[in-house]
Amino acid sequence: MEITLDLSKVCIETAAKRAYNLSLSRYFKSDVSEKQELENAIEVLVSFLEQGDFMRLRSEYVDLRGGTDADVLLKSSKSKAFELCCNGCLIKSFPFPS
Repeated sequence: MEITLDLSKVCIETAAKRAYNLSLSRYFKSDVSEKQELENAIEVLVSFLEQGDFMRLRSEYVDLRGGTDADVLLKSSKSKAFELCCNGCLIKSFPFPS
């Protein structure tokens, strides 16, 4: 699964929160055929919001501070591993190490 995060006006953390809220809103308005995909997106976003060290991400990656036209994707796999990609390049895998 890939979730696109819009950082044109906000930072990575706020973009993830907005994507979560949008997915949650769409979930309650969707029909049965869309619910599973939305549930997966919500689960990925919750994990990202719980595990992400956003202060560190913003300090290490200028594009994640917001106000950019960077293409940011949050990817997940069946193994419950997550990747954060910016402009086609992997920048972080998580769960993040302590």
